[in-house]
Amino acid sequence: MSWLNLHELESEGSHERELLQRLDAAFERGTEYPFDHLMDLVKPKSEDELFRVLGTLVTKGYLHLIYRVESETGGGIGDFASPSEIPKEIHDWRTDRIIPIYDGDVEMIYEREPAHT
Repeated sequence: MSWLNLHELESEGSHERELLQRLDAAFERGTEYPFDHLMDLVKPKSEDELFRVLGTLVTKGYLHLIYRVESETGGGIGDFASPSEIPKEIHDWRTDRIIPIYDGDVEMIYEREPAHT
């Protein structure tokens, strides 16, 4: 059973409908994905197309966008709702050090909303 109401999203073009179907299948298998992983998984025409469709899904409440700070040793060490919430430094509990946060340390994660499971 689809977690996306594809009928509600029918106003999208035919290529975007195909992309929505691939996203629907991806989120049936997993509940959260980094943007780069979704690029590889659903193979959109462009990054812009994927950003646009994901933005629609976030706006309509199907997905939640998380800004995750990654440790230099790998793995997330902090999740934030918006870029403005991200501090300049964070305690990396994996290394037990306070580290500065750079743009490359933040990953956009798209998570399926619990209401749509």
